[in-house]
Amino acid sequence: MQANLQLISASEEKTSKDGKSKFTTFKTSEGVMNCFDSKVCSHLLSNMGRFVIVDVEEKGSFKNIKNFMSSSEVKTEFVGITPAVAPSAPDKSATMIMSYVKDLVQSGLIDLNDFEKYCALFMVIYRRL
Repeated sequence: MQANLQLISASEEKTSKDGKSKFTTFKTSEGVMNCFDSKVCSHLLSNMGRFVIVDVEEKGSFKNIKNFMSSSEVKTEFVGITPAVAPSAPDKSATMIMSYVKDLVQSGLIDLNDFEKYCALFMVIYRRL
């Protein structure tokens, strides 16, 4: 699930109990969350004190940050359909476009700060086809 939260502080990198993976714990406006991906951790650490949009996965009582989407100085509302008219199933074209833009960000072709702009641009192009 996507979450819009403020990064408050971070702990030093720790090793899991089984000794196989390293993680960083972040104190956020939504509680304590862990991140096991070093690339995502570096994005989060560089945006400390800011609001970020991230993908969060809940496993039992743990919340793990899986992906970094964007950041801003102030809390921003998610752009999209208001809950009163939200469809029962997600828009497949929007999901496909977000996945495509995410791949471009991960390959380094697009700056992460421009993620939302490129999603909107590709959505406009897709709808005109």
